[in-house]
Amino acid sequence: MRRLLLLPLLLTACGDPPTPTVPKAIIVKLERLATSPPPSLAQVQPYTEGLVFHAYTVKEVLHGELTAPKIQLAHWAVVDSKEQPIATELGQIIQAEILPFDKVRGADDLFQSNELNDYDSPLYIEVPPATQPVATGFRYQYGTAISKQMRLYWELRPQLRLVALGNSRTGVGVLTSQLDPSPQTPSALNLSPPGSNMELQSILAKDYLLPLPNLKWILWGICPRYFNTQRRDSDRLDLFTDSHGRRYDLQNHAKLWPIPDSSPPVSLAQLTKICPAGTQPDGSTPRPDGHSPDVSTPAAQAKFLHDFYDIVRFTWDQPQWDLFVETLTAIDQKGIQVLLFTPPTHPLGRDGKACDPDGLSATHDALVVSKLRALADQLPNVHFEDIHRAGHHDFSPEDFSDPGHLDQSGATRLTTKLQALINPH
Repeated sequence: MRRLLLLPLLLTACGDPPTPTVPKAIIVKLERLATSPPPSLAQVQPYTEGLVFHAYTVKEVLHGELTAPKIQLAHWAVVDSKEQPIATELGQIIQAEILPFDKVRGADDLFQSNELNDYDSPLYIEVPPATQPVATGFRYQYGTAISKQMRLYWELRPQLRLVALGNSRTGVGVLTSQLDPSPQTPSALNLSPPGSNMELQSILAKDYLLPLPNLKWILWGICPRYFNTQRRDSDRLDLFTDSHGRRYDLQNHAKLWPIPDSSPPVSLAQLTKICPAGTQPDGSTPRPDGHSPDVSTPAAQAKFLHDFYDIVRFTWDQPQWDLFVETLTAIDQKGIQVLLFTPPTHPLGRDGKACDPDGLSATHDALVVSKLRALADQLPNVHFEDIHRAGHHDFSPEDFSDPGHLDQSGATRLTTKLQALINPH
């Protein structure tokens, strides 16, 4: 067997590099050297997907790292029992988004056509381009950390009765398993993607929560940043809407909805087996007690926090509020109970220029709270609780892992408060 000398190759294209659609993917320009014959549908059966390997020289790395000058790349030749057009011209330069072959779950079990007789070059697999159907290995790729929560959603949706919605403050702060009356057959899920804005949460509420056949409660953590034009972050939204998982859901809407109401319940033991790393089986992502090393002393902590509460930046965002009202009204009309609540942030905010790390002043906080309270008064199934209270809450500094997020002890306290609000007796 010949030895292949691996030369370092880490090149950067001029201008802004392209953004991958899958975390940790590599984007490269390749020159095709050789091909394997594409598999037929008969060869692939009883599977519905099949791969064909081509050999490429690596010409340029546009995103990520790749050290091999030559690779074997698996293309999706058959997806959903349909043959896909695959270019075969030798010498052709292509741009592809790729992953190491062993990083795509289930790929090794598919039919593979590989007649390259290459025992040295590493194996990669192409991320399906937008012109192809979504392949099985990318079904649950939603572009961000929400992929892990969505994986649980698809297992649990017929039996879900309670869902927590919001951004990371709700994700780490609400322990939905603590709210679950049937923990051995879970019916509560935290579906709060970190960094999500109102537009992304509206999509989740309208497209994924409203159709749930048994949903009774939505606990929606409302951060004033949702209605702040200076904090209208759209990166997570764009990643979600352009993701393979979202594309699959839209392409297969007719067979995915309506949601069956008679499926056998998924047990906690079954859910634990498929639960993605870094996520609890209830979808929450609690943080351990204790502060990060750079704020381990009282003096360091005070300095660290001061920077977050010294700048006020807030401009009311009416379009985002209108979207929220529209979404909440649709939920209310469906008869689903909604508890709106303001997640607490570090109590240092009660003494700063801003009362939360996002730059909200006490005056701005009062505006948002008054609008939320008035809206809840108008909708019969909507309830509101101002837990944050412009920093004047009863959570201690020891309940926080950083200025904006609770730790495990704080999450337990917040969840207990929410439990009392939805089950007052």
